[in-house]
Amino acid sequence: MNLISLIYKRLLDSDKLKSLCATYAGKPAIFNTEAPDDKQEGWGGKSQYPRINFTCDMQANEERSSVGTLNIVAYTESTSLVILEIETAIKECFRDVLLYPDDGGPYSFAWARTDPFLLEGNVIGQEISIDMMEYSPQETTDPDPVVALNQYIKELYPKAVVIGVDRLGEITDTSENPIFYCRLTALNKVNGNNMNTVAWMDCRIAVHLLCPDKAKNIKMIAAVAQRIAADERIILLDRSPMNISEVQLDRQADYLKMGQLYITGRFGILKYKAKEHAIMKNVILNKEE
Repeated sequence: MNLISLIYKRLLDSDKLKSLCATYAGKPAIFNTEAPDDKQEGWGGKSQYPRINFTCDMQANEERSSVGTLNIVAYTESTSLVILEIETAIKECFRDVLLYPDDGGPYSFAWARTDPFLLEGNVIGQEISIDMMEYSPQETTDPDPVVALNQYIKELYPKAVVIGVDRLGEITDTSENPIFYCRLTALNKVNGNNMNTVAWMDCRIAVHLLCPDKAKNIKMIAAVAQRIAADERIILLDRSPMNISEVQLDRQADYLKMGQLYITGRFGILKYKAKEHAIMKNVILNKEE
């Protein structure tokens, strides 16, 4: 499913919203487009309220560390008292969940604000804005420090989900399945310490642990920090070491947007590919002839 379809499914599967919303064509009145007018047969001659409309604005907001905004508008009659219940149910649909559509992601969601409004007549509404964060694959090129850290964490917590190692479903509940995500924040060439065959690189990696249980979150992320600090190195896939110079844990950081753990390391990359010895090359060619 694409992102819009997954969002629609998430809203449609909410038992609370099913019980609160009006019905259109046998389904809860939830729309990704403008709602049909009240003369359409789908309403069955009944009230078209309460109903929900939603849109996705995929414009990144660097200040809020989001890749887009999910805007959900709930409408109901002013004589109804369910508008706050609908808002609560909508927030619940996207709390502690990771959606992985075919067209991007995975995405997590964080409520940003709610704006009430009044339409002409007797209709009131709530516009609910939800920030969207994307955890896209961070693989670079071999030797890859992010891939190595992913494998390191997976060995430490085999049952945890690590983005980049494990296959995710379309919908994952992070309260049931803690999810690690490693993100490269900086990669710089070291000046003055390079050798004829090796160039040294400094990197900084942020580690997110998507887990709403605060006690479990700090226990797991602290265990990763202490293990890395004790080992002082992480072995890359080419079997070369990445030496760790700094391990910084911030338990107050927003784990959805910033990550709680920062790791700084240094690793080497070969300047030249290994060349076959000229004599051995001639011997092989002569044998083939």
